[in-house]
Amino acid sequence: MARLEDVLGFGKHAWPLGAVRPLADTLLEVAEGRRRSARHEARWLNLAGYCLRPGYGAPLDDWRMTQLRRVYLAGLASPGDVQCQAEWFVLWQRVAGGLSAGQQRELFDREASRLGVGTGKAPRRLAPQLEREGLRLLASLEHLDAATRGRVGDHLLARLRREPRNASLLWALGRAGARWPVYGPLNTVVAPPRAEAWVAALAGACRQPSDEVVSTVVQLAARTGDPARDLDEGTTRHLHDTWLAAGVDARRLARLVEIEPPSEDDTARAIGERLPEGLTLADATARGA
Repeated sequence: MARLEDVLGFGKHAWPLGAVRPLADTLLEVAEGRRRSARHEARWLNLAGYCLRPGYGAPLDDWRMTQLRRVYLAGLASPGDVQCQAEWFVLWQRVAGGLSAGQQRELFDREASRLGVGTGKAPRRLAPQLEREGLRLLASLEHLDAATRGRVGDHLLARLRREPRNASLLWALGRAGARWPVYGPLNTVVAPPRAEAWVAALAGACRQPSDEVVSTVVQLAARTGDPARDLDEGTTRHLHDTWLAAGVDARRLARLVEIEPPSEDDTARAIGERLPEGLTLADATARGA
């Protein structure tokens, strides 16, 4: 990675679209090279996902995702390696927006029971890294129907009752129940009553909310102007006023009472990282539509 940064003349986080997509093309050409060792596969998965994020938006991304699906169908070359399993989850989380609704459903069905989501049974014990990245992946599948996304959120909330400070679980809950999807259709947004129950549970568990709790609740309760998505206005206004009195920055709470589309920073938090330089969410959504 250090050599790539030297050659490109930028740190990894500043690599432009014109650099990452050609790198992705090369990685797809040599995908079989990941079989050389678990270390090769972990690096390939991580770099391929980074260079292909968010899975759509640039010319030829549909073709690239078709090539990447061949890797999905082949599965891991080192399935027993924990790092490879974690990077597998990270890869599909990063490019989830480039998967069709059917492909996302297949991915959910493949991984949800392993993570204990929707089964009613205790999941088998997984390494913390795998559980964290797996749940973040499921929360990122915005083409899943609203009821399924609701079950993901219910599972996350149950976990948060035991681990209220778990920032990764909070991030995933915010993504699963967001009022403003990153790329998904509006009819898959979790129903307001369910999101209201999640917000009440989070707000009731803390007098002084952490930054992570505030970010999650704002995602779950942001005003949109759409009655099918908005939570009860009295509820969100009361929460806004309560947290404002508790010292939370008014700018962070504004979307609870004002209709403001997510900013670039809001979107970066929702995705978990910034888009490649030169690709905006508006461009990506238009090209991916």
